[in-house]
Amino acid sequence: MEKKIRLKKAIFIFLSGSLSICLLYLLLHLSCGIKKHPFLFGYENTTEYVYNMSLEELRDLVKNEFENPANPDVEEILCRKMEVSTITEFLTGLIDSVSYPFYQIKSMHDLILEYPVSTHSTTLGYSDVYYKKNMPLLYSASFHLHFEQIDADMTKIKVYVLEPKVAVGEEILAQIIIPSHAGYSWKSVKPTTIEEYKILLRIGKVVGEKMPPLRKPYSGYHVPGWL
Repeated sequence: MEKKIRLKKAIFIFLSGSLSICLLYLLLHLSCGIKKHPFLFGYENTTEYVYNMSLEELRDLVKNEFENPANPDVEEILCRKMEVSTITEFLTGLIDSVSYPFYQIKSMHDLILEYPVSTHSTTLGYSDVYYKKNMPLLYSASFHLHFEQIDADMTKIKVYVLEPKVAVGEEILAQIIIPSHAGYSWKSVKPTTIEEYKILLRIGKVVGEKMPPLRKPYSGYHVPGWL
């Protein structure tokens, strides 16, 4: 009887140890080596801005701007065609989704920016903040634009980031090797404020607002162009 108890304890310890090792391996495999470039003096970008335009007019302008193909001269300002949905349409699409287990409605005027399903694997490009072994990592996210009317001719937009993540890929000879978007391994990260402000800059360019320039960390290397 005592031998059976000792055997069960040994098996339990072995299985617990094996599981712990596997979990540790997976954790290190996905996250080890991911670093962040700090902003100079800690000054990041604002994620909200007040535009001199009525809420409805600004909202229509944003929908038209992001639903249409972008002009090549504003490539650096996140100028890609995105799928724009109202908050109601977005929540309706979450009925069978586990990506967003909980979502709080901030305003019925709000809009969601996502990539169309046909280009779901497309990333936002290389991150200016996240890197691994001195190589920038591909960054992906969707965005929630919250509209707040200040007065009849002034509207504030605040940008919230949904599911920000970087592609960690596989390491071969100290290089990040990612053969296709479908094969990416992802790691959740915190928003950078860079993508949020790029959206605000793009809106400001169309509205005609003169806005402060984008802040970026000094990375020491040239970040590749947007894919």
